[in-house]
Amino acid sequence: MKMLVTLVILINLVVFVLVLYFRWVLRREPPSRARTNRIMAGGVGMVFLAFACYLMAGVLPTIEGMAEYEDTILLGAVLVWLLLSLLLLRQLWPGSWRQTMGAAAGAWLLMAAVLASMALAFEPWLMTAWTVQGSTMAPTLLGPHFDAMCPRCGATAHVGNELNEHWASRQDRLGICRLCLNTSPIDDPKAKRQPADRILIEPGQTPERWDLVLVRLPVGEDKVAVMRVLGLPGEVIVIKEQGVWVDGVRQNPPKEAAIGFIQYESNLDGWDKQTWAAPDKPVQLQADEYFLLGDFSRRSMDSRAFGPVKRDHIEGVAAVILWPTTRLRILK
Repeated sequence: MKMLVTLVILINLVVFVLVLYFRWVLRREPPSRARTNRIMAGGVGMVFLAFACYLMAGVLPTIEGMAEYEDTILLGAVLVWLLLSLLLLRQLWPGSWRQTMGAAAGAWLLMAAVLASMALAFEPWLMTAWTVQGSTMAPTLLGPHFDAMCPRCGATAHVGNELNEHWASRQDRLGICRLCLNTSPIDDPKAKRQPADRILIEPGQTPERWDLVLVRLPVGEDKVAVMRVLGLPGEVIVIKEQGVWVDGVRQNPPKEAAIGFIQYESNLDGWDKQTWAAPDKPVQLQADEYFLLGDFSRRSMDSRAFGPVKRDHIEGVAAVILWPTTRLRILK
């Protein structure tokens, strides 16, 4: 929704530029310098408003206690946009306020019709924003977390903000290093909690190996998470020697995935049940099944626990880390 509002404001700005062109360039009716300055100020205001909506899409969901005010702030942005539109139209159609309001009503109705048509036509392909929860995909994707120093290489390690229910009774807090991908207990993470990543999900894409996908988990009601695709339909999957083997061939991550030192464990810490794809339990995937794993293997409840995932459970492929800007990155 926030992305749609940002798009609305930018499209509206383009419409005003076209109106300026047809009214004052083609018809040779140049405005006065003062009016030109006011129009330029309104246009700049719309650009900043669009940027503010982008910031809201990235920042607000990551601030504790602010997510519930997201829609209210978004409504405020829309009202400011309407006011700026009205003021710009006032400059484009100088005359009585009645004429200006009539022009504004027509422009808003036309914009609403165009956007409704776009939403219906392109809804299956529109990207959606999603805030990462938990540390399943650390260090590639981060939920709310704390930073610490990796005891092996001294780089930054990430510790999840909260433990999964499965590990709730455990006292150790494991961290994973963003550089060497070493996992080790962290005794004293930094006190300041870091925000979660905000990512864009692209629907309608066929998942490929090593893609990050948003998936509705087959366990828990309406529970979703981002995980990495390791097994494709029809393949035989085995996890052994801290790697994933597909049809008897060990898979190495591509360079662009930036997880060259990743280690996949066949077992889960404290898990007393048989895990899927263990050396003594290979998984034969069906025609519509995928095998998904988290990068933080020792802290990930993934296909090792709940098995393969059906294609219709995959909502889309993660395309971009949108926020924070320090982690801005194209994923696919």
